[in-house]
Amino acid sequence: MTHPAAIDPAPSAPPRLQRWFTRLLIAAVLLRLLVGLGIFLWGQHQNPDHPVAAMSQRLMAPDGLGYHIGAVKVHEYWADPRPDKVLRHEHMVARFSVLVGAVYHLVWFHPLVMTLINGLCYLGVGLLARGLALRLGQPPARAAGLALVVCLWPPSLAWSALPMKDSPSLFLIFALLSLMLYLARSAGQPWGRRACAAAGFLACAAVMTYMRFYFGYVLLVASAWPLLARLLPSPAPGPRPSWPALALVLGLGILAFGLTKPWHQEYFVYFEQGEVLPRSQFQAKSRKADTYQAWAQRAESEPGFVAPQPPPPPEPAQGLRGLWEELNTYRERFLHFAGRSLAPDADASLGGGLVHALRDSLLFPYPWQRWPVSEHWTPLNLAVSAQGLFWYALLLGILPGVAIQVRRHPDQALPLALWGLGLGVLLAFVVLNRGTLFRLRDMALMPLVLFWDLSWLRRPGAPGGA
Repeated sequence: MTHPAAIDPAPSAPPRLQRWFTRLLIAAVLLRLLVGLGIFLWGQHQNPDHPVAAMSQRLMAPDGLGYHIGAVKVHEYWADPRPDKVLRHEHMVARFSVLVGAVYHLVWFHPLVMTLINGLCYLGVGLLARGLALRLGQPPARAAGLALVVCLWPPSLAWSALPMKDSPSLFLIFALLSLMLYLARSAGQPWGRRACAAAGFLACAAVMTYMRFYFGYVLLVASAWPLLARLLPSPAPGPRPSWPALALVLGLGILAFGLTKPWHQEYFVYFEQGEVLPRSQFQAKSRKADTYQAWAQRAESEPGFVAPQPPPPPEPAQGLRGLWEELNTYRERFLHFAGRSLAPDADASLGGGLVHALRDSLLFPYPWQRWPVSEHWTPLNLAVSAQGLFWYALLLGILPGVAIQVRRHPDQALPLALWGLGLGVLLAFVVLNRGTLFRLRDMALMPLVLFWDLSWLRRPGAPGGA
């Protein structure tokens, strides 16, 4: 009699990395929290009265200190909105400070609470990154490994100690991309699940645009990429995304753009007495206009009083021309106020600027150069150079992986590839301060990590591996 095991052998166990992914992801998040706690304790030792100031200075991230100070103002206003606590336009804060202030007010008034929030964001990033890698056709073990690489990216381990946009932004980006690719292939799925995914897409788009005003335009363009991918031939067998599902994604992008239209430009916010929701800077300007009018009336009644003249109102942006002018305005701001971190070829023409932007988005900083700039090699310079070498090694698999996956699975790969390369070039073209770019471009580069593939190194006819 034949042994049953010979007839129905047990399936082989999955690779160890795949089996241990959840535990390794939790360990990565705990490491992030420990690094954040260690940086905070160091900052408290350096400046007991204001540890966030010491942390921001050491990590070369002054915006983290600005968001924290603004969040303290918002928290104090909500905690006790007396007349002397009114946060008027003379003391406006950044929009992101309102979100951080809400966390301080609802959870715990302490900088470490944002370190915890940032760690939880990376827990979500790891889960979503593995799901996106699987959608790209990566083997489960490799998908788990690439997700861990994203979660353990060295600079983010340090910057997540500060109350900054980077960790929540990356989580929202992975969530948006995951929902976009799901909705593009959601034909036949239950309507309840599709409705929840659509609501999640709109919510993520709204929060992301509120934090970073330019993402309204980025999401509008990105929502058309699955439709563009449908026009490419696909060698993969099986059904392709349906046109109604692709139209749904495009419609959601247009709807998100319309709903968040007031947020598509940079402005600060303030509060009036007794109001829970913030007002915009433009309302503050209208209140200043009332002040100028009152001064003019006073000048008419008091012969010796000279009324100050209001500044000319800014011209409103119109269409794509206004958007292009706005991009150049921010580029000019970096060009004149970026300091020693300014890109040396920042005054190039449009074509040259785009070429340099692609170079900087993928290759800067060069491992053989000291960055940040210093007279001698420091431990920080060595760490940045080591990361640069590691990134170059990843590029050997990322760039061929993009070409392979776009050819095999265009509807899944093309939106991710265009996001990473397109957003990277856009950021590098506008953000001429390379120190700022070094941090911001993770929003574009981290999704590209999921394309890593070295199958092109194997000889034709060689057996494939997982």
